[in-house]
Amino acid sequence: RWWDDLWLNESFATLLESKFSNLVESRWHFSTDILLHSHGAMALDLLPSVRRIHEPVLNEDGISTAFDSITYEKGSVVLAMVEDVLGEAGFRKFISDMLKARKFDTYDTAGFVAELRTVPKGAEAADLLLSLIDHTGLPIVNDVLQAFPNDAVPRYQRARMTETQWLQKCKQAVGSPLPQALAIAIGFDISLYTREISLAAYLSGVRDLAKHAMWEVAGLALENLQFIILEMPSDQHVKKFAAEVFGPMFAGATSTIDMVVQWQMEKQEADLAEFFALTRSDDKIFRQLMADGLKLLKDDDPFESVYPQARLAPALMAAGQSHEEWVLPRILTHLGKADDVHHRSHLIEALCACRGPKVDAVLEEMLQGDALLTHELTELLDCRARFPEFRVALWAMISRNAGLLLKRLDGDSEVALIQVADAFADIKFVDEVQATIVPLLGHLRGGVPQLALTQDKIRLNAGLLDHLRQEATP
Repeated sequence: RWWDDLWLNESFATLLESKFSNLVESRWHFSTDILLHSHGAMALDLLPSVRRIHEPVLNEDGISTAFDSITYEKGSVVLAMVEDVLGEAGFRKFISDMLKARKFDTYDTAGFVAELRTVPKGAEAADLLLSLIDHTGLPIVNDVLQAFPNDAVPRYQRARMTETQWLQKCKQAVGSPLPQALAIAIGFDISLYTREISLAAYLSGVRDLAKHAMWEVAGLALENLQFIILEMPSDQHVKKFAAEVFGPMFAGATSTIDMVVQWQMEKQEADLAEFFALTRSDDKIFRQLMADGLKLLKDDDPFESVYPQARLAPALMAAGQSHEEWVLPRILTHLGKADDVHHRSHLIEALCACRGPKVDAVLEEMLQGDALLTHELTELLDCRARFPEFRVALWAMISRNAGLLLKRLDGDSEVALIQVADAFADIKFVDEVQATIVPLLGHLRGGVPQLALTQDKIRLNAGLLDHLRQEATP
């Protein structure tokens, strides 16, 4: 009926796409996608300024910010928990009856909850629903058995345990079915964000989780490891750890005629190739990717090569980090000729990895020109922000061109101007982002809530980095 009821559309869509996809091919594990994708929402829910699923929408800012992982991913997990209370058959009947009763009509949250209370176990389900859609934050569970029960139901919660308990759960996860192991891996990751475990304990747990047969569990820690390595470049310990644990997985990638298994292997290979291209934690793998990428760039069309597709974008990104002077103009030449959206994306990633005095000037010229589409502008900014050493120059570039960028990032893309800084982990950027964005807020849809979120994210990143540095190995 109104924008604050948007979750009724999008949370259901997210839940049902997972259900239907799982019916088509259960080996793709779409049933666990709901929990896997909620990982980002859980991290977002640690921020003080995060919105609720059912958030009152009073202006355009509220509309713009309603389309986020809280609405989609958190909302889908909450509905899965409601389904667990009602039972699959009871949930299906409730939804079917609701749709028939309101055919060609609208719905709102109050009406939905009222009807939910009329079905068997509906009162319990409604209370659970309201406790999660009308409040922010991750509910904390202190009981280990309650936190990780022996079933496949996704739950939106985090466990609070000792390091010893967490490491025991990580060992247990190795032989556990995917749903239980994934819940443990996600909870373990969140405990690092909240600074409840040490870096040493985190690495120990990751070593065990990496032994799980399914990549969803084994590779979940890559994002955190990437953060640690890029933000603490002088600490060689984590680099060596990553090379030791994940290097053999990359080297052992094989092909198969089973399309389902092949798809999963390619996902693992692509994730690892991108990780090593960004972090350079395994020198041998990085140098091979760079050599492959340089060879690809010399071709008339890098994308007509027989080179493994899973490694293609990371190889180009590694090539961008070389010191060969011909690489930058060659990437620009290929970008000027490319019209495939995926090919252009790969080349933009490679461009953003380039180093040298000319690069920032080239990037600024591209931001000011019309060679890039709107979504490519945001991609360029986000890709460049991955690298800590480029962020000062990048934010200065954004500040100089903020008005122009705002005109080009029309509609829902406007907040991308702020979201670029979500990756930053230096507390000084809290004030710098404020100084740049506040004068634009009257023209930036969704700017007020997004500015608060981004500043909270910088504080969270900076706090985690301080926590990690306390025990970093020189």
